[in-house]
Amino acid sequence: MRPSTMIAALIALLVPASSSADGMLIAWSPQDLEGMTEARWNAASGRSVEAILELNLKARTWPEVYEVALGANANKGSKRLLDGLVAQLADTTETKLTKTSRLIVWERITSGDVLFEGKGLQVDDDLFLVAGRANWVLRSVLEKNLGVVRASSSRQELMELQGRWSKLVAGQVVAEMPEPFPSAKRGLEELRSPQAIEALIASLGPSPAKERLTRRCLRDVYGLDALPSDPTSSARLCDPDTSAHAYLEQVTDVSGQHPREWWVEWWGRNRSRLAWDPGQARFVIGP
Repeated sequence: MRPSTMIAALIALLVPASSSADGMLIAWSPQDLEGMTEARWNAASGRSVEAILELNLKARTWPEVYEVALGANANKGSKRLLDGLVAQLADTTETKLTKTSRLIVWERITSGDVLFEGKGLQVDDDLFLVAGRANWVLRSVLEKNLGVVRASSSRQELMELQGRWSKLVAGQVVAEMPEPFPSAKRGLEELRSPQAIEALIASLGPSPAKERLTRRCLRDVYGLDALPSDPTSSARLCDPDTSAHAYLEQVTDVSGQHPREWWVEWWGRNRSRLAWDPGQARFVIGP
């Protein structure tokens, strides 16, 4: 793959930060898409409208979902494509996507469907749903945010979202969704949601996949067999928990590291009391 070509396409696909929290958390590149090659990349960009819509219905992996976005980006002037994606917003078919390395969908991290690796590409829409994939692609290629599709979205919410997109595609002026957690402070906007906090807490739990990821990083990057005891060592970033603890301290008014059990109790006690403080760009506990 040509890195410059891929990065340019990536930038074209991402929804602007002003309309969504979607974005790169610390680091991500198309090279993180498992099995992606230059030939596959170019083929995805050359798909017909019918093939793009069909792949969105049948995607089984995260790289395939990204291929849908690549093809749509190359055909974003096609009314037939946009109408087809809008129609798919009513489809709540769910697929347990595989090959999700460095994909961040907060609610899917909470459910255990995606492993949190400490960095990656964060997407608000639930890409495990046909409707979620269709909405992400629409938001990406049209650079508009008319709402997001979550695993918990009701049929009524999806119908209303579909109606807004139908009007926009038909040429009507449709107001974008306001930024839910605005702040003059920039940086780590991807963390600004209660869903992110819940997912970060859930990610602190033990898992064989996280252990394998940590061991592989230590071996391949640092030539180590175990995490160093020095808390300032960069090798400790091989453990996603290191990032999760830092992010929790960044996005809440809790200082210091705490074990997962502490955070679970804190979340159960305070989740309904969270209030956004735009000045600090973090969540605080309200009355």
